[in-house]
Amino acid sequence: MSKRGLAVILIWGILSSMAISLQAQKWEKQGKFDGNEHFEYKITTKERGKVKELTYILDLKKAGDGYEVSYTTKGKIAKDKLGMEAAFGLVGLYGISLNAIVLNPMTTVYFQQLNLSEGEKMSFYGAGLVKVTGKETVGGQQGYICEFYQTQGNEEKLISKMTVNPDLPLPIRSKVENSEAVLVSYREN
Repeated sequence: MSKRGLAVILIWGILSSMAISLQAQKWEKQGKFDGNEHFEYKITTKERGKVKELTYILDLKKAGDGYEVSYTTKGKIAKDKLGMEAAFGLVGLYGISLNAIVLNPMTTVYFQQLNLSEGEKMSFYGAGLVKVTGKETVGGQQGYICEFYQTQGNEEKLISKMTVNPDLPLPIRSKVENSEAVLVSYREN
């Protein structure tokens, strides 16, 4: 091979590596709010063949030298269900806590090391495998689809699925077991 051909191959390799590293991102913004933000999610859960829905809203607004943080949970329930569960955010009616649906602490740890680029895979301390399988737009925000698998017997089983926009502190879609949180809207207040 000529020196010129070798130089072209080396330059192409360097440029390709740079392009790949520029495309790969990590979710460094995870859980780090700017303030003055509004998140609205539609939460859906299936229990015993019945689908239940609620709306979960998180608002962060500047208030003096700090921030006012408010959480709103909206849902419809029958009169005979009005009780303690309804008084404390309807969590008891949905079987799994809202924070575990929106930002599952068991599976978000891997984002500290995961490069967000389509086709990326990462083993999660022997507990499972994360695959970045594509992109999608949810609530007007584009993100990477991240699937968490565990090996059971001889097959991989999908345990949870999140769509992450690296510029936002919360996932734009999150599915855990029979529950799913889907971002309806995000805006800066």
